[in-house]
Order: sequence, then C-alpha cells, then structure tokens
Amino acid sequence: MQFKNIKALLAWAFQIECSAGIKIATYGEQTGAGFGAMSMEDQRYQAAMVLAKVGRLCVEERAALWALHLQRDTEMIYLATKLPSKFGRSTDVELVRKWATSEGPSCRELGKRHLVGHVTAYRYEIEVFKRLNMLMHAAYERLETQHKCLLERCMYGSEEYCEAV
Repeated sequence: MQFKNIKALLAWAFQIECSAGIKIATYGEQTGAGFGAMSMEDQRYQAAMVLAKVGRLCVEERAALWALHLQRDTEMIYLATKLPSKFGRSTDVELVRKWATSEGPSCRELGKRHLVGHVTAYRYEIEVFKRLNMLMHAAYERLETQHKCLLERCMYGSEEYCEAV
C-alpha cells in the first residue's frame, strides 16, 4: 500500500475505520476496492494500526485531526475550550467548525453579532485558524515520520517544508 501523502493515508484510515464494519455486516463484502488481495478485515487492521498512532498524539493534536477528518462536534467543542474565547465559547465552536468543514458564519455576521467591526472578527478568525493549523501540522509531521514507508512523498520532513514554514 502506497499513499500520496500523510493526509491521504489518514483520510483512508478514518474512512476504513468508519465504514469497514458496516460494509462487512451489511453487504458481506470480503475485498475492498483498490487494494487487490486485501480483504476488508485486513484493511481494517491496517487502518487500526494507523489510528493507534493517532491515539498516541497529544490530546489537542489528536482532537484537531479527528475534527478535521470526522467533523464530530465533541472534538470541535474540546478544541474551542483551548482557544482564547474572545467572543464566547459558542463563537469559538463555530470557528472550529468553519476551519474543519469550510462552512460557518462570515466575519461580517460575527462582527454584527458581537458588535465589532468585520475586520476585528476577521483578525480573530485568522488567530484561531493559525492555532488550529499549528496543531494539525504538528500532528501530520509526527505521523509522517512514523509512516514514511507507506508514503510516496513526505511534505513535513523535507527541507522545502522547513523553508516554507
């Protein structure tokens, strides 16, 4: 199994973990598409090994990946508790949701709601997104070093990435 990058590997692992049991129980599928002789059970075990390493990350990094890939409210609420809460916890949850799903209130809406200018709301959104992106990139970097043999190219371990950051 080769994956283009760490994001593709994690997306696959989360998808397999969430859907393999359902496919086996519902449809009786024995082989998965795209991996030749690997059965759904084999793919599920491989995904579980990848997700076990996700489980060993620090809590904030793990929550960022879960929020990004599964978009569950529990992780979004947890991440919101780690933010400055300049405009309240519910606004932070909305911003985390916007970061994870690209769907959420505009800066103008946030500004109107909190009686501040849209530029102020935009600055706060950027601050929140920077914090969340730092958690995401730190998690991807740690996982990439552990899964180099499964990846076609490394983004975080290369000199090009270090220069860009």
